[in-house]
Amino acid sequence: MKKYLFLIFLFLCCFSFALVFADSLDSDKETKENKEVHPDYKKIVESKKDIGFNPDDEIFYRITKIILHQFYGSVTEKGLAKAVSDELKSLCEASGERYFFEGEEFDKPSDIYEKVIKLDTKIPKNLIRYCCISGLFHGTGDPYSSFLTPEEYSSMMESLQAANFGGIGIYLELDKSNDNMLTIIEPIEGTPSWVQGLKSGDMIVEIDGVPTKGMDLDVCTSKLRGPKGTVVELSIKRKGIFGLRKYKIVRDLIVAQPISSKVVFRDIGYIRIRSFGRNTTSSFIKALDELTKQNIKGLIIDLRNNGGGYVTSAIEISGIFIGKDKPIMAVKNKYGNTTPKQYSGKHSSDLPVVILVNKYSASASELTAGAFQDYKRAVIVGENSFGKGSIQQLLPLRDGSAFKVTVAHYCTPSGRDIDKIGLKPDVIVESDTSSANITLETNVVMQKAEEILRTKTK
Repeated sequence: MKKYLFLIFLFLCCFSFALVFADSLDSDKETKENKEVHPDYKKIVESKKDIGFNPDDEIFYRITKIILHQFYGSVTEKGLAKAVSDELKSLCEASGERYFFEGEEFDKPSDIYEKVIKLDTKIPKNLIRYCCISGLFHGTGDPYSSFLTPEEYSSMMESLQAANFGGIGIYLELDKSNDNMLTIIEPIEGTPSWVQGLKSGDMIVEIDGVPTKGMDLDVCTSKLRGPKGTVVELSIKRKGIFGLRKYKIVRDLIVAQPISSKVVFRDIGYIRIRSFGRNTTSSFIKALDELTKQNIKGLIIDLRNNGGGYVTSAIEISGIFIGKDKPIMAVKNKYGNTTPKQYSGKHSSDLPVVILVNKYSASASELTAGAFQDYKRAVIVGENSFGKGSIQQLLPLRDGSAFKVTVAHYCTPSGRDIDKIGLKPDVIVESDTSSANITLETNVVMQKAEEILRTKTK
């Protein structure tokens, strides 16, 4: 069991973005970011259906303890009690009942929980327990910490483990700059989402009629995945267009190459890393070797729209240029204790490097750029990055439910925590999307990268 939990923990550390593939899933602001309540209590009450499980009291107490002692962020017992109270108020409104504790304040989550469980009310006790648990997570103000019902957890794990599951081919994230809306980072070329015309920045408002607001990122991803040939319907909000657009997309098996490479500007190597997957390091080394044989004078590593992936791959690729036995990044817990992560591979390169980032470069890609920046091993060009450096631990519970909680942050070698801040490039250049005829070499960011490399290769 311990080994199983450890593997789940590693899974959540490695993948910060959701990548809707065929066989893989690439895993403190104020509470006001989570204004809309999840779950939708009004819909639950109106359906008059049982929620399908009955969390016991011990689950509430265990989650409370872990959030207070392990959650990476500032939380207090009184703050969590207020969040539980606010959640119960929403449940009462949806049920047409007057709020139980109007005007009362509680010092501890257990105080309000023990009182509400004893009340005589028409609201089912299992729904009240579920509501109180949801309140604890809303009290963290962290969109990556959440509770998964048995149905949600089972669906997520089944979609991860099933070999015949397909997807629609998109990278996803919760956009913190837009009230944590589920946002498409990039559709993968040639996949169903790309063929149907989905675009970077599109917001997925509903999946098969179910609102995504407040929904856990992994749950959203599992809903998008499914057997090849099945249909998923999305309601999309696109910037500059009024109303929602409906898309019916047929799932397919998705195969995305994490690496692409070529020679640009006559003698400069270009490697794009779309994600840090299991085989990204070997693919990168192969591409680098092939480019080196063509006598390139410098290298552009493109991390734009790269949402992260396996941190070990990011360490290995960074270490090729930074060197052995040097910290590439570190893991820091809530008490400030850090564990450095180093490169111990055999490959090395002394090529001049420029790294490209944008607002959708996140997690492992930000940490890669940050390591290069700290050691002054590359010039970082582009836009301020996304700002995702948190690590979640997933803990299954005996009733079939589970919960995720942020327990640590990744830092750059110098100790910078990029979570919710992002990485500031050395040279800021906004992406040019004004023309559909822009090519790789006419892109203003690429042109700036060439300009910088020319000054280093004379």
